[in-house]
Amino acid sequence: MDNHFLEFRSICKSFDGVPANDRVSFSIRAGTIHALIGENGAGKSTLMKILFGLYKADSGEILLKGKPVNFKSSIEAKASGLGMVHQHFMLAGPISALDHIILDQKANTESARGLRHWLSVLPRKKILKKIESVAQQFNMPVPWEEKVENLPVGIQQRLEILKLLFNEAEILILDEPTAVLTPQEIEGFFTQLRALKAAGKTIIIITHKLKEVQALADDFSVLRQGQLVHSSSLQGQTLASLGELMIGRQPKVFNKNFTSVKKTETNSVPQVVNNSAVLKINQLSYQERGRIWLDGVSLQIGAGEIVGLAGVESNGQSQLLDLLFRPRELSGKKSGQIQILNKETLVFSNTQIRALGVNYFPEDRLKQALLLEGDAKENFLLGQQWRKKFSRFGWLRWKNLQNEAGQMMNKNDVRPLDLHLALGRFSGGNQQKFVVGRELSQIPKLLIAAQPTRGVDIGAIESIHGEILKQKEAGGSVFLISSDLEEIIRLSDRIYVIFRGRIVAELQASEYDEKKIGAFMGGA
Repeated sequence: MDNHFLEFRSICKSFDGVPANDRVSFSIRAGTIHALIGENGAGKSTLMKILFGLYKADSGEILLKGKPVNFKSSIEAKASGLGMVHQHFMLAGPISALDHIILDQKANTESARGLRHWLSVLPRKKILKKIESVAQQFNMPVPWEEKVENLPVGIQQRLEILKLLFNEAEILILDEPTAVLTPQEIEGFFTQLRALKAAGKTIIIITHKLKEVQALADDFSVLRQGQLVHSSSLQGQTLASLGELMIGRQPKVFNKNFTSVKKTETNSVPQVVNNSAVLKINQLSYQERGRIWLDGVSLQIGAGEIVGLAGVESNGQSQLLDLLFRPRELSGKKSGQIQILNKETLVFSNTQIRALGVNYFPEDRLKQALLLEGDAKENFLLGQQWRKKFSRFGWLRWKNLQNEAGQMMNKNDVRPLDLHLALGRFSGGNQQKFVVGRELSQIPKLLIAAQPTRGVDIGAIESIHGEILKQKEAGGSVFLISSDLEEIIRLSDRIYVIFRGRIVAELQASEYDEKKIGAFMGGA
């Protein structure tokens, strides 16, 4: 590649002797969209954190416009024209969109001007005028005085990008930028990214969605086990070739018969399918702090059935999940019924619900599924500490626990295979594989799978989807909640669509159409 605007030269970084980046060298052209792809734990995030001043490389150098740079903090990186939008937005719900711009301005100059700057009052009207001008230039309108918690997720993402543009960032790093968008919002987002590129911005996208790479990127680089295995123009690449570069083999998910083959396999096994509902929700409503999160939700799932709930995040899914799995902990006003295996569960504790045979992939693994400071074997124990296999007369049976945890990690390809390593040291994708493996090791009667493949690579998606289909094969039921519409369509026997706390559509497999479902997700 010519025009080495941003160049990585032999970057090395290890954690506890385990290489995360191993002599990584490639370059990024100015004014292009560059996709960074690779398996979970391949070193993508580590490399970007080194670039953004959050980590220090053990060796190697980074050149920006031909000059070596070594940012000691994200504030230094921002001052040199870099900006990053994280997968989990860095936003505070109770304050307005404009206040986020103002607070970001204060944070970016904190080191230079100190406490006096934090106590100063920035010119609100002047900042509003400037940010509105930037938003208009790139066709990214935002209601600036509205609280962020009241904004749709797509608008929240615009706000994150506009924060960078307000600071005149020339290089934008976007981590899984479409994970929470509807198909229609994704199309609009792509238009905005192309406008940013046309304005001379350089964009780096970390993504596992190879269709998006193919649709957007000019160039791409592939990391595998910390090493660069390929870097080139996207020209001539297919989805299959990109997948093979990423995981080292032909991915099955790009076989158009992948889903039907799997469903044929499951149909060859006798299933426990009957008319009784394993999960039945009737006129469920939930209100908290003056906001109605769920409004008369009704749905049901039978044995041996995978039912999907499609919807953009923040439309009541989180509250529904809490009512399903930990209803006693919720303080808001609730009405209606939830029956799991003919038991009324709205008054149950989490332990009582698990005892029915319910297991759960939560939508936020960091807050709801893992103790990041605890090691792998301790995290494997979560939710099953009272099982006789692991506890006897109040004493933990560590040998059994260690054996089971090791087998699970090996089966699910959780890397590194180190039972003594804190879960916070694993990559996000490997954390997700750990949670999935732990929950499925208990053979649930009802599996509640929320965002099951968020942040994982193609190989792990194949594995997780296969495990979900096996639940159906064995006669179990699966409630699949995902903002990934392709995932919902691939796996579900029926699909409900939720919008602003209401079920707005129920679709059979013969009715699946991505644009139609996307329209329902957007409120049509």
